[in-house]
Amino acid sequence: MHNHDIVDRLAAAELEYAHFNARRTTTGDDETVIHLVIDDHFRCILDPTHPGSAYYNRAVCRRREALTEAQLERLPDTVAAVEVSPSLLDPDTATALLTLGFQPSQSRCYLTAPSHERASARPAAAIGPWQHRRADDFLDLLAIEGVAFTPEARERKRPFYCTDEFMAFVSTDAHGVACAWATMYRSGSSAFLANAFTRPEYRGAGHQTALLHARLRHAARLGLTDVFTDVEHGSQSHRNTERVGFRTTTITTIWTRTARPAD
Repeated sequence: MHNHDIVDRLAAAELEYAHFNARRTTTGDDETVIHLVIDDHFRCILDPTHPGSAYYNRAVCRRREALTEAQLERLPDTVAAVEVSPSLLDPDTATALLTLGFQPSQSRCYLTAPSHERASARPAAAIGPWQHRRADDFLDLLAIEGVAFTPEARERKRPFYCTDEFMAFVSTDAHGVACAWATMYRSGSSAFLANAFTRPEYRGAGHQTALLHARLRHAARLGLTDVFTDVEHGSQSHRNTERVGFRTTTITTIWTRTARPAD
């Protein structure tokens, strides 16, 4: 498969995951105002419940022809950022973005691995995924990270967690204490891995490596084709993912809208 096909599938899965996250994290009750918009030039997520967010109001460029002033001017005013892959960026496209008030602000490193049945140091069955009946237990773990839920918010958010779409994997010690956790979002024949967290006292013990293996094994059991994730380039997470078979697919640039051209 050509690299641009993988990049296109990755972009689709990642934005579907962002759309899911927007619905999962909104503090309001109306999730229907959050949209994915796809055309020949861009994939966009538009989320008025997170105004100004470069993650939740983002246009992912699909082809070089999109990065002209004329096409960029057609983007909704709520788009706070444009994500561009290296193959689409040249002096003319950079000039168009700068002219319309976009500035390069950060990069995102995306990796891909095939799902596999490779044995891990710890059995995947001991790690998950947790069934939906344990959604409240997982919300309790998120509270350890500092994510507070009012009773009303818990009621609203519970249906999103520990499902066939959004799976929670938890690594425990010999006494059954939850040491680390991470998630896997299913998007068609692909999966997106995210939300890795290890309690400070258990770091360095290999829990995240075990969680990576567990999720890859589960993706293989589900018959999924590709598994995607994103990391900070050169970080420990980057090294961990490469050790289990992930390879960098692309490093995109996020151009954030910092100003608007005068009329």
